[in-house]
Amino acid sequence: MLPTGGAKRYSRQIDFQGIGRVVRLVISLIFAIFLLIFASQNMHGTEVRFVFGEAVEMPLILALAGAFIAGFALAVFYFIIRTGQRKPDRDVDY
Repeated sequence: MLPTGGAKRYSRQIDFQGIGRVVRLVISLIFAIFLLIFASQNMHGTEVRFVFGEAVEMPLILALAGAFIAGFALAVFYFIIRTGQRKPDRDVDY
């Protein structure tokens, strides 16, 4: 038997937050696959010369990863120093 108040309408609500998570996951997986392909193609040895000392032989991907990590750490350090030196905003009534 149907309810006497008429037929109920069922509306589907799209969960955009859940879709966003799935899209983010798919993009992350694609990026990880490309990163693995890049790493596997750059495993040949290369000679890295630092300012002092002898040259070091290492895989090219390790040299690239080390340069990326050093640059990232430098940027984070700069951001921390810059935000620490920032003067607090004062509310001034004119």
